[in-house]
Amino acid sequence: AWGPVTSSATATVTLDDTALPLASPLTVKGRLVLAEKNLGPIPVLFDQTGDREWATTAVEIPAAGTWSLEVLVTDPSTSVRFATDIPITDPGATP
Repeated sequence: AWGPVTSSATATVTLDDTALPLASPLTVKGRLVLAEKNLGPIPVLFDQTGDREWATTAVEIPAAGTWSLEVLVTDPSTSVRFATDIPITDPGATP
């Protein structure tokens, strides 16, 4: 049985104007999915922390595993979606 694993790590999204020329205002949303255990999507809320930079902390994750983080960045006329895998380990597990 899996118990909640609370992540205290920070996920940061920084947009480069030359690679991703989006207009303001920008919205950044995320979600986590652990397909191998049919878990998610879990919403990930990002707060703007700087010019073209967003961060999130303390997302409660219900199980260890390699989660897919999908991020959607939108401006008034365009949406850009990207994803990355994030390994989450159970801090209480013995190696």
